[in-house]
Amino acid sequence: MNRKGEEFALRELPREVELCRQRILGELGERSRWLIRLRWWIPPSLGLATLFLSWVGVEFEALALLGIGIFICGYNVFFYLRDSRLRSKGNGENIPSQRLIAWQVGFDYVAIFLIVFYTGGISSPFIFLFLFHVILTAILLPKGWARLYAGGVPSGLLLIGVLQSLGSIPVFSLVFQSQKIALAEHPFQGWMVFLFFTGFVLIISFSVSGVMAVFRERVTELADLSRGVAMLCERLEGLMEERSRFMRKVAHNLRAPLAAVTSGLEVLEGSYLGDLNEAQRNRLRRITERVRNLVQMVNELMLLARSRMERKEMEWRPVDLDLIGRRIEQTYRAQAEKKGLTFSVERSEGLPPLMGDEEMIEELVENLVSNAVKYTEAPGQVLVRFLKEANGEVNLEVRDTGIGIPVEDQSRLFTEFHRGRNVRKLDGTGLGLAIVKEVVDRHGGRITIGSEEGKGTTVRVYLPTRTRV
Repeated sequence: MNRKGEEFALRELPREVELCRQRILGELGERSRWLIRLRWWIPPSLGLATLFLSWVGVEFEALALLGIGIFICGYNVFFYLRDSRLRSKGNGENIPSQRLIAWQVGFDYVAIFLIVFYTGGISSPFIFLFLFHVILTAILLPKGWARLYAGGVPSGLLLIGVLQSLGSIPVFSLVFQSQKIALAEHPFQGWMVFLFFTGFVLIISFSVSGVMAVFRERVTELADLSRGVAMLCERLEGLMEERSRFMRKVAHNLRAPLAAVTSGLEVLEGSYLGDLNEAQRNRLRRITERVRNLVQMVNELMLLARSRMERKEMEWRPVDLDLIGRRIEQTYRAQAEKKGLTFSVERSEGLPPLMGDEEMIEELVENLVSNAVKYTEAPGQVLVRFLKEANGEVNLEVRDTGIGIPVEDQSRLFTEFHRGRNVRKLDGTGLGLAIVKEVVDRHGGRITIGSEEGKGTTVRVYLPTRTRV
C-alpha cells in the first residue's frame, strides 16, 4: 500500500467500521419495512384469488377469505404506523426492529392458520405459505425464536386436525366439480401429509437457523476485529505524527548550529583569520563538504517532516511542464558537462499542463535529475523526458547510465535514510526518493524504477493531468 493509501486507511477506517455496524443494525429495520410493504399486496391478492376460484367453479368460504384480507390490512396499518413512529424518533434501525418482526410474523401466522382452516385444514393447498415465514424467521431472528416459530406450524396444524376430528370445530373443504378435497375423511393420508410437512418445515428451520447462527457469530467476530484494527490504526497514526514532530524538532534545532558552523568555515576558507597551507585547505574542504551534506539532509528532513505532519493544502494550479523542463536543463547541463556527461531534456509536442503544486513538482524533478547526475560517471549519459501518454497522464522519465541499484536495495528505495551499498561512500542523505514518493502520492500518481547494477537506472513517474485526489 502506498503512503496515500495508508493515510486514507488511517483516516477512514474508524468511520468505515462505524458505517458497517450501522448497516448491520439497519438491516433488520429495512427487512421489517420490506415485510410491511410486501403485506400490502396480500389483501388484493386474496381478493383476486377469490374471484378466480369462484370463476373456475371452486366452492369455498369466500366471505371468510375476504374477512381475513381485511384483518391483514388492519394489522399492517398498525405496524406501518409503529415503524414510522420508531423512525421519526431515530431508533427504528436497531433493537425495536427485531421485536417488530417477531410481532409481524406472529400476526401473519394467525392469518395463515385462518386461511388454512377455511380452506380444508391439513388438506389446504395454502399450508405452504408457512414455509416463507419459517425461512424468514430463521434468517432474521435468533435461533431460539426461529425454532419456536417453526415448531408452532405443526403444533397449530395438529391442534386444528384434532379439534376437527373431535367435532369441536367444523371442517371447511374445497369442492370442485362435486369432488371434496378433505383429508380429514382419510386419516391415514392426512397423517402422512402432516408428518411429511412437519419434517420438511423442521429440516428447513434447523438448517437455515444453524447456518445463520454461524454467520452471525462470524459477523460479530469480524466487527470486533474491525474495531481492534481501527484502534491500532489510531495508535499508529499517533505514532507517525509523533515521529514527524520529532524529526522536525531535531532538524529545526540543528539548523542554527549548522548555520554557525557554515559561517565559521566560510571565514576560514576566505583566509580572514590568516593564510592556510595546502594541507589545512584540503582538510577544511573535506569538512566543508561534510557540513554542507549535513545541512542538505537537515533541510530535506524538515521538508519531509513538515509535509507529513501538516499535510498542508496543495496549491492546485496548471503547471507548465515545458517551463520546468527548460529550468532543469539550465540548472543541470553545466554540472553534467563538467563531469563529462551527455545531458539532454526531451519534451513531447503539445505537452498538456499538469494540475498540481508547481513547487512540489519541480522539487520532484530536481531530486530525480540530481540523483542521475550524481551517480553517473563519465562518459555517461543522463536523459530527461516529458512524455504525453494516451490515457491522459504525463510520463516523466529520467534515464541514466550510472552505477545502478543493487537488487537487494530496490525494495527499500523509498525508505527514509536508506542508501544502497554501492553509494555509501558518496555524499547523500537517503531522503531524496522518500520526498519523490511523497509528492507522487499526493498528486495521485505512480512511480516505477528499473535498474541494473553497473548499467544504469530508469525512473518513470506517471501523473494525471486533470484529476485531483
